[in-house]
Amino acid sequence: MTTSTAIKIKLTKHGALARKKTADGRNKWVKVAPRIQLRAIGTRPDGSHLAEIRFHPLKGPVRSELVDWSLMLAEKKTDLKARLATLGYEWPQDKAISDAIWIKLVSSRPKREFIIVSTPGWHANGFALPGRFFSPDATAVPVIIDPNSVEHVGAFLTGEGVLRDWQQTVGKLARKSSRCRSSENCIINNMFGSNFR
Repeated sequence: MTTSTAIKIKLTKHGALARKKTADGRNKWVKVAPRIQLRAIGTRPDGSHLAEIRFHPLKGPVRSELVDWSLMLAEKKTDLKARLATLGYEWPQDKAISDAIWIKLVSSRPKREFIIVSTPGWHANGFALPGRFFSPDATAVPVIIDPNSVEHVGAFLTGEGVLRDWQQTVGKLARKSSRCRSSENCIINNMFGSNFR
């Protein structure tokens, strides 16, 4: 481990860079692996933590993976590296460089944070839908729905609907309930703006 800590690593959106000496004795940052970064730290309602790791796989666009914070432990280094490799991240064959990247990854502390919940609906001070979070507070910690949750409501599993269909089904029934009616207006105003009626 002492060898890998001596290697200076910088994790950027262009890739993992290592500081190396050139032939003329100058220091230069050289790309040694694809992009990998600890993008955000999340919490579940029960207080447990997650890490969002963003990386560039062998094939396809940049992707994010949510992992339990416990995988950031030194004892779980092999598990984390294996999981990301299975998803297409290409760790360097040089163990010292690979370990130096891992150390930089698990020791970084991004400012970005999120809350992860299992179902769509009202959470914290906003409304969460798959891939969207609406809140009047611009500084609110975003709430995302766990993509692996088995508790998703059936309507959300079938994909995004259209406003007209919603108005003719849920919205039509909601007109007979003042409580649902105020929720309907609030949701529509948050999603489409107050002029959308």
